[in-house]
Amino acid sequence: AILNHYDGRQQPDWPRVSLNSVISWLSTIASAGLMFALTNSLGQLKWVWFARQMKRLSDLKPFDSASRGGLVGSLELLWLLKGRHFAVLGSLTVILAIGFNPFIQNLLHYVSSAIESPSQVSFLGATSLYNVVGPIIAADCKRNHYVDPILKANVYSALLNIDSTAPWAIPQYTCPTGNCTWDPISNLAMRALCSDVTSHLNRTCTAITADMQNCTVQLGGNGPTAWYREGGSTSQPMAMAAITGTESLVYTNSTFPVIQYVLAAGSNNNSQATWEIATSIDNSTRFLATECALEPIVRTVRAAVSSGTYKETVVADWIPYYYPNDSATFEFALTPSSGNTTFGMGYEAWSSLMTFVSTLFTGSVTASAGTFGFSSGSSSSYAVTDTIEAIFYGNFSTTAASPAIMSYNARNQCIDQLSCAVTNVAAAMSKTIRDAVLTGSSGRTGNLTIGHTMVMVPFVAVHWEWIALPAVVWLLSCAVWLGTAVQTRRLHLYTWGTNPLPLLFLYRATG
Repeated sequence: AILNHYDGRQQPDWPRVSLNSVISWLSTIASAGLMFALTNSLGQLKWVWFARQMKRLSDLKPFDSASRGGLVGSLELLWLLKGRHFAVLGSLTVILAIGFNPFIQNLLHYVSSAIESPSQVSFLGATSLYNVVGPIIAADCKRNHYVDPILKANVYSALLNIDSTAPWAIPQYTCPTGNCTWDPISNLAMRALCSDVTSHLNRTCTAITADMQNCTVQLGGNGPTAWYREGGSTSQPMAMAAITGTESLVYTNSTFPVIQYVLAAGSNNNSQATWEIATSIDNSTRFLATECALEPIVRTVRAAVSSGTYKETVVADWIPYYYPNDSATFEFALTPSSGNTTFGMGYEAWSSLMTFVSTLFTGSVTASAGTFGFSSGSSSSYAVTDTIEAIFYGNFSTTAASPAIMSYNARNQCIDQLSCAVTNVAAAMSKTIRDAVLTGSSGRTGNLTIGHTMVMVPFVAVHWEWIALPAVVWLLSCAVWLGTAVQTRRLHLYTWGTNPLPLLFLYRATG
């Protein structure tokens, strides 16, 4: 009854005693009870054996040994009787009873399982309005700011710290036990849109001498231009620019700058090569072009922390955004049909991001005899040349293989250096926006979402198959006891049991 009551339940926390000790005590009492019945029954069956007919006195030894619960005596008794007497069942039960306690001990097992702890609290940020910025750029225009320093740091890390664990994409959270879950949470987020636009490249060559040509490879009519000197030793193997949506080829409605780049295929294969790249580019070189844009979305996720590792599953993405009349609060907004919350970004944050993206993704790589370098499109306080270098030489294979990072790409995959880089940037921006609630940044609207803090506790698991032997031993003990009582009554014997007194009646004094 005790085992059945606690099977599948949390281990009881009793004062001064445990469930194991209770079961052990009950097992000891049960074992002692059945052995008492067995030994007395075998002792009585000894007199039944001698009462039926004359037997050898040496037969006393195996009966006596078996009635003391001995294994050897029980085996000797089995050999003596060879199935010709009811005592065989008793000796067999004594042998089986040896496994009584070990089988009882195997009944009880403990498995760890998670339950919610009401005393420990877990948090995860949920941001609906993001308008966090850095310092004011100019005193005469208080709405122009540098980008949020935390966002800038996360974006730089996403481009320069190509870590397979992607710490720049994991939101901040509080989980005291390392095992927590949250109900679905909706946040303002970003994702990358990228397309191959190689078909829009235009290559033009102009002869300088009979053996040399200046060649340009331009994307569209006013896009970035790569160039090289056929027969010479100078080139610009990569060019990148951020343009407005109206000037783009694919993402004409983008609210953020559209990023385009042109790359000489294979020019970035060897990270040790520098100016030698120039001599490897000629009219046979294939050029690639990609266009990317950042798109705001509302992302609903189901988050969990397991053994200290954060994971989340995307439940839904809401994409359509609009430009509300309340421009003092929202530059753009998204209102999912599944709720009453409006998500969006304020003008100051949007404006600072416009400048940040436009500046960061405008530049080129130049290689010529004896020189090699990364150039920015304009003077800026942002790390443009580092970004150009990261996109040109960066190994994005680790993050490209991460489903969590690729979920921030509309195609769930990146096709080249630029698309991988912009996908990482989208993930880093999404983390920053979500963390704004936890980092204490002003200019944001959101809340700390309380999760379910799980603790591992032991649960009782009863392996009922191990009760088979104790149950059989109990049934056999009862059968032996009842059978002994019946045979004693039929032969009109006294209930001597293991008492040696009847042996004294055999003694006859001489002299």
